[in-house]
Amino acid sequence: MYKGGIASEKEYITSQKELQKAKSILDKATNISSVYGGSGKADYYVKAPFNGVIVDKMVNTNMQLRPDNSDILFIISDLKMFG
Repeated sequence: MYKGGIASEKEYITSQKELQKAKSILDKATNISSVYGGSGKADYYVKAPFNGVIVDKMVNTNMQLRPDNSDILFIISDLKMFG
């Protein structure tokens, strides 16, 4: 767009800086993922030690899940015993 005269030089420079910032964030996330054995996939599978229904979750978007953090992620309840 800059080369075509549609965008200003200031917009072009701002876009380049935003692109570099986004690449830096991606590189950081990739490095963190590889340290903890990530495969580059966006999906995570958390296996529960027993069957049940998730009744509460303590996980939020963009939260880092690390093996050295022993905080509870989910509360699971076996609802069959109530029915």
